[in-house]
Amino acid sequence: MNLIIPENYDPVLDIRQTQEAIKYIRDTFQHEFGKEMNLTRISAPLLYRKVPD
Repeated sequence: MNLIIPENYDPVLDIRQTQEAIKYIRDTFQHEFGKEMNLTRISAPLLYRKVPD
């Protein structure tokens, strides 16, 4: 996929501000979507130890 930037493009935000804006949008969407769907975010362990019988 090639990135195409128009000739006269002048970004409003710098790289850092863009990253922060994307994080804000992602976090806000996740929070609001979860609230509307009555969901709670949980984290599960990646590894676990098998308990002997």
